[in-house]
Amino acid sequence: NVMKVPDESRMDDFISISGSKMRLLARNGAVPCSPTDIPNDLVEANCVPSGFMVPKGWEGVVDYYRNVDAAERWVPWSRPVIEAPACKDTVPSGKLGSGSFALKHKH
Repeated sequence: NVMKVPDESRMDDFISISGSKMRLLARNGAVPCSPTDIPNDLVEANCVPSGFMVPKGWEGVVDYYRNVDAAERWVPWSRPVIEAPACKDTVPSGKLGSGSFALKHKH
């Protein structure tokens, strides 16, 4: 399946997929639909169009939205996971890129 701009003369051949709907489907653990029988109501069928995303990618989205409240697993913005650059007057603790990271002054 390939995403296409809807053809006004064939609107019944297209499904509207919003970001909100995809997040709901991910939270519900939706699986790929049959490639030959895509339902009109994806939420009711609890499936995403086959080919919407590579399977491993969709599994990652599902894992994230089903565990979004697991604070130690996810950081709400991108951070590098490297050794924290720190001056001699600071002490790092925890893992950089996680909610447990802290950088404190020695004095």
